[in-house]
Amino acid sequence: MLEMTIKVLLISDGRLGERAFENILTKIPETEMAFLEVPDRSVMLDNYGFDADFRSAVSNAILLISYLQHPDVTLELCKFQKPIIIAYYFGEGLLRQAKELNPNVVMPASMCRLIPDTNVPVIDEFARNFGLPVYDIELECRDGAWWFKAVNVVIESPCGSTRRSMPRLVDAPVTEETINAYAITIAQDCRESVAYQLTKSTTSDTAALNHVIPLLAAIEMQAPDLFFENSSLYNYAAEKRNHVRDVPAFSKR
Repeated sequence: MLEMTIKVLLISDGRLGERAFENILTKIPETEMAFLEVPDRSVMLDNYGFDADFRSAVSNAILLISYLQHPDVTLELCKFQKPIIIAYYFGEGLLRQAKELNPNVVMPASMCRLIPDTNVPVIDEFARNFGLPVYDIELECRDGAWWFKAVNVVIESPCGSTRRSMPRLVDAPVTEETINAYAITIAQDCRESVAYQLTKSTTSDTAALNHVIPLLAAIEMQAPDLFFENSSLYNYAAEKRNHVRDVPAFSKR
């Protein structure tokens, strides 16, 4: 894997971000992590003072990734005018405020929904390695049925759930049951923000769906016959796609 050369500063209040730091570090060696002591997010702050060491770390970074859960401190971070990914989902209202302070801000609904279409070059470079998963799979036919022979990840979730869950697929049959087992493993491993979880319903996208839908697209490229109209996987894929927006398309047959 070719290492990225950008300098990333991941910022946490100690509750989220440690796993992402460890995983991002495997591809971006110049990744650092900074911890800030912040009050509970229910406490409103008129201002927040950053110490000299933190300001120095920010000045040396090219990209900031904030897992802070306090909205006021998050907005203060945006004033540094660095490209920043807000990894904790606060909602569209805070995103509008953040962009008024700094146009180079993105806040994906979840980090495994990040895609390289932000028009912020350094964020798009990051999203070509971490974000909405992209798979490189190899299938083989055994006695008339398709099996996963090898599964590699091109783009993975920053937290590492993609890579940790992939063993569920290797040497398993290409069936709804296998894909559902993979989805359950992703869901159990994920640490999506509570704020985002509270917005979910049966029609919301989740980390599991963010992983399953690109996987289905990769399967279709390798074995399109599995996706003939009204086949089990065709109907399964159509059901999953109904829950999310802006996902890789499935061809109609």
